[in-house]
Amino acid sequence: SGFVYLFSLLTFPLRIIGYALSELPHSKAGLTHIDGFIGGGSTKGTAIALDPGIGVEVHDFSVTFDGQPAPALVIPALSVTRGSAIAIVGETGSGKSTLVGALAGVLPFEGRVVVGAGGVAPVFQETFLFARTIRENVLFGSDRDDEAVREALRISDALDFVDELAEGLDTVVGERGVGLSGGQRQRLALARALVSGRDVLVLDDTTSALDPETEARVVQNLMRGIHDRTLVLVASRPSTVAMVGRVVFMADGKIIEQGTHDELLDRCPRYAALMESYESDRHAD
Repeated sequence: SGFVYLFSLLTFPLRIIGYALSELPHSKAGLTHIDGFIGGGSTKGTAIALDPGIGVEVHDFSVTFDGQPAPALVIPALSVTRGSAIAIVGETGSGKSTLVGALAGVLPFEGRVVVGAGGVAPVFQETFLFARTIRENVLFGSDRDDEAVREALRISDALDFVDELAEGLDTVVGERGVGLSGGQRQRLALARALVSGRDVLVLDDTTSALDPETEARVVQNLMRGIHDRTLVLVASRPSTVAMVGRVVFMADGKIIEQGTHDELLDRCPRYAALMESYESDRHAD
């Protein structure tokens, strides 16, 4: 009985120690991402330079994941003029999200990246909202007024549904926005990025939960409302891609074609086949 009692005393501390040890790899990976985001740490190439006259400039850029012998993404050069927009298109595994993660500062990379002086505001496909009011979620610590919040909501096509809520901007959303639809959460996350005032907006399939008509309105609003901001948009709907003047087509971890949507349809069979498959998937749904 004494042995059993002693063992019971040790059970809880051993569980705590085991949990701490199991979390060490996650903590290390998280610290690497944080260091990359703030430009600190010793990981080469994680710092993103700022320049008020630049949209996005990428030089000798590559991303290599731990344990892989070769880079998952290699881009010798990519330039996006300040105030313009590009659509990033590619098959699954082509490197689109890796590029977005690096531009957002959450993935370490080799090479040089320069963006507008205000930095990058990323909006990912999976959004996160806090159990606070819509106003607080959109402001996210910013000191902008309600007029700026409403303008951001208008551009993201969220103003109408917010105004229909009983408490409007003061409506409290559940943890992770559980009381809202996926499309509504995505539009609020986009409004948050707009309010941030960052010079570069990077959207990783951010409008995937929207119907085609709503997505078209959002993209049109963005194209009209970005002014001197730069927009990097990962998209899969052909109609959305066609709205953006310049398309960057990625495959196998590199850029293989650039041009307008129509130009790539004419001269790149792989791009045309991908667009056709996207259309077929939409009709099947």
